[in-house]
Amino acid sequence: YWLCQHRDVFAAPLETSFFSTDVEGGQDRIRTTEDFLSYFIDGKDKKVILNQEARYLVSRLAHKKLKEFNPDTKIIINLRNPAELMFSWHSTLRRIGFETESDFYKAIQNEKERKRKNKGKIIRNYFYREIVDYYPQVKRYIDTFGKENIKVILLDEIRDKPEETYYELLKFLALKKITPDFTIG
Repeated sequence: YWLCQHRDVFAAPLETSFFSTDVEGGQDRIRTTEDFLSYFIDGKDKKVILNQEARYLVSRLAHKKLKEFNPDTKIIINLRNPAELMFSWHSTLRRIGFETESDFYKAIQNEKERKRKNKGKIIRNYFYREIVDYYPQVKRYIDTFGKENIKVILLDEIRDKPEETYYELLKFLALKKITPDFTIG
């Protein structure tokens, strides 16, 4: 929210999932480059355009497609405590009807069998451990874009040190220092 308050930043109004075609949930959204770019038309005069996407990190294809689309892309990766994320994601999937197993522990145990049945096709929402297997995910982006173009932050840092984290992001994006309303978000 804070970056969106900066006068030189535009953020797409929603996730497009354009580059994460191998992750469940993005297949029915944006199909053409023209449609994808239409989400950013209001940001054409901004220095930084944000494409906020949770699926890009877990995707095995998005980093390559992003590099092909814009080799100068800077990537901000926001990581959440893995156990918190898995539990929260299980609750979300239960609420929206994608997860049939009500017991979180059993859902985790079912993952191996679910993957076997999936035979390596798309990454399913209920592959909880895969979603939080951060090392290979972050490594893909560092290997593709270079460490200097990747900024990894922890959700805890945003909660515990919001101003410091915000100013680090401004520096990473080469944006002028302005103070946002930290009460928003």
